[in-house]
Amino acid sequence: MDRKRTQIGLAPPVDEARPSSRFAVVPVKTLSIGNARSDQRSAQRTERSRGGTMLGLAPPKLERAPDDGGAESGSPGAAAPPTMRPHAQGTRDRGPVLGRYEVLGRIARGGMGVVYLCRVTGKGGFRRLFALKVLQKSLSRDPAAARMFLHEARVAARIYDPHVVGIVDVGVHGTQPYLVMDYVEGGSFHELLERHPDHRPPRLIVPIVLDALGGLAAAHGLTGENGEPAGIVHSDVSPHNMLVGIDGHCRLSDFGIARAGANVTTGRADVLYGKPAYLSPEQANRQPDDHRSDLFSLGVVLWNALTGERLFDGGSQQEILSKVRAARAPAPSTARLHPPACLDAVCLKALARDPAARYQSAEEMARDLRTTAMHANLLAPASEVAAWIKETFGAELSARRLAALGGSGAEPANSDPEPAQAADRLPLANARRRAMSRSNDAARTVVLISERDKNRRAVVYSAALVIVVAILAAVLWPDRVARIFGADGAAVQPSTSGTDPPVTSGESVVPARR
Repeated sequence: MDRKRTQIGLAPPVDEARPSSRFAVVPVKTLSIGNARSDQRSAQRTERSRGGTMLGLAPPKLERAPDDGGAESGSPGAAAPPTMRPHAQGTRDRGPVLGRYEVLGRIARGGMGVVYLCRVTGKGGFRRLFALKVLQKSLSRDPAAARMFLHEARVAARIYDPHVVGIVDVGVHGTQPYLVMDYVEGGSFHELLERHPDHRPPRLIVPIVLDALGGLAAAHGLTGENGEPAGIVHSDVSPHNMLVGIDGHCRLSDFGIARAGANVTTGRADVLYGKPAYLSPEQANRQPDDHRSDLFSLGVVLWNALTGERLFDGGSQQEILSKVRAARAPAPSTARLHPPACLDAVCLKALARDPAARYQSAEEMARDLRTTAMHANLLAPASEVAAWIKETFGAELSARRLAALGGSGAEPANSDPEPAQAADRLPLANARRRAMSRSNDAARTVVLISERDKNRRAVVYSAALVIVVAILAAVLWPDRVARIFGADGAAVQPSTSGTDPPVTSGESVVPARR
């Protein structure tokens, strides 16, 4: 493949050597969608079997697609059948495509969705990377999960701000919805903090939090078509949903459980969604909440990032929620890493238990934090944050970029790795898997069900179990069950009147034997 031309949106091309196998993109066979053969223009080459499933999607109908310059993406909400495009003679095989997006490999996995790196190519050497988020196959048949997934697209697509991950496209393949988002080359704030448990310069943390406040301000200030405030509440602000790029800027992501105004569109009213350690007291108490809940959550993020500790931690979800409800926050300067005391006032005001005592808007909190940081020389430029990101993730991101430039070349059939291994071959995938395995209840987005609902379910399950046992007993030991419930006509109850009552047998009356 000629790589001398400039690759738009990617790093400058390198020499002709293929990336090492460690960072190779997932082979076509591993991620192929359904079963297909090369079309007529590639029939001269050896036909390859493309078995397996990609992204857990049902085997689609394969069609010929137009050339790179004329590919159209599927309309939102409509089925977008993947297509296998023809290959020009002498070029490397393309990876599987979903609509116009060529899937390169998995880069992240969350509680509801899986994120893949994908690419769009066009005429003149145009290439651009995107992030493809697919609802987990196990949840694709759950209407509530599908609504939450598509709700993210409806909310985030309305927010135009450089500090919010933009939604590019949305579609449904069969019963499985997917989103196409801007690809943020970098890592999550959670991953960044995990890599630096003991060295977290406040001057680098403050600009990241300020960017997140900018994203919240854009979301909270969104208006509807009638000009009225939309009342957007993110409801899941955490370092996991703050993506920091190699440009030194942070972007908010994952509006899947966000809500607009008083309309909760994420599911049942008796279910609490979110990460327990980052909820606000009113969320934990199931009280009415608004945009100030997001400011409390970001206050927790700032406190944790500065101190190197978790403000609300415990051995169980209920223990964590009890601490959240109490909302007792010591000054950050007294905690493990001892950040500058000038930041205490901002943190503690954001963490006020009473929403009326907190910052009333993201702009107000950003103004105080920026002013305090500037006076104490704690506000690094974006270039310093970018250098921190490159120092932390640089080698892995470079390898991923080279893998993306190299395309998804097909390997010989006997050298293909197992699907589970191949899906993790893009850099950072393994790091994210390790982080997920180490995270506890405080770090996961979970569904918390009320105690009353748990008790109700326990009663229902117990009653169902008793019924099942009774039915099995009646089938296996009918005589014993009949005697227990007095169904045997020959059974005689002892008389308490001194005379034995007659025992009926059919229509005859027979004196009872003594």
